Amino acid sequence: MKLTYQCQEKEEKRYLEDFLKFKNIQIEEFVHCPDQTNRTEKSPDYYLSNLNMAIEIKKMMVEKWEQMLRTPDNRTPEIEGLINNLLVQFDFGDDLKKKITILCPESLNKIKKRKFNNFAQLFVEKLRSDKKIFQETNYRFEVKFVTGYKSKNRKEEKENLIFSVVSNYESDKPEVKLVPPASGGAIWVLEHIRLELEKMINEASAKFISFKSSRKILLLVDYYLGNKFHYEECLNQDMKIKLLKSNLDEIWIQFRRDPDILMHYLLWTGDKSVL
Repeated sequence: MKLTYQCQEKEEKRYLEDFLKFKNIQIEEFVHCPDQTNRTEKSPDYYLSNLNMAIEIKKMMVEKWEQMLRTPDNRTPEIEGLINNLLVQFDFGDDLKKKITILCPESLNKIKKRKFNNFAQLFVEKLRSDKKIFQETNYRFEVKFVTGYKSKNRKEEKENLIFSVVSNYESDKPEVKLVPPASGGAIWVLEHIRLELEKMINEASAKFISFKSSRKILLLVDYYLGNKFHYEECLNQDMKIKLLKSNLDEIWIQFRRDPDILMHYLLWTGDKSVL
């Protein structure tokens, strides 16, 4: 594969070339850079004339994700402390003097800091009303929590958080140990992928509005943010309907952690024969 670039080198060059190598495309190609040569309207990053293929490349929140990895997880221990402070105020009886380890769902991340106290109170009410939480391992229970309100009619938006009791031990008093999901930083993943995926689709569609090409591709570059199952879950029905009406033909994800490329994955295509 020999590529000659019309434009100055861009960071996206390596993502393009790795994608073409994965597709096993063997060509001598003059690569156009519409986004640099056409300043009057939005255009994609690259156009390969021999293939009649246009590619828009988007990185998925690398800086935000790396910042999250550097930031200690204070959310779980802070909520845990609030819960345990409340527990000492109630008489649970000798039978419920246990230390219970509880696995939290990924959706715990949807609780804003200003609502930690309210959530802790609701959580303790659930512990008081459902005695099985203190008595059984592998027990799942649900806490319904109002995460916010819809702006137009102030209708409550409730989140059903499912918790799992991992273990319980005899203790001098009732107390809990909250454990974030086993996937570590994954509590952040789904919410951010969903938001960014919708944003990237809208931005890429705008780049292709007036650009003629028989194959329009959005290539997402993911630096260990999520995996293909996360993306499949986040590509909801509303997005799929919009994609069918859009000018995009394919969405690919390039999973990588420099210097290695982990895999390429076809997330969506308008060609039903491929599915």
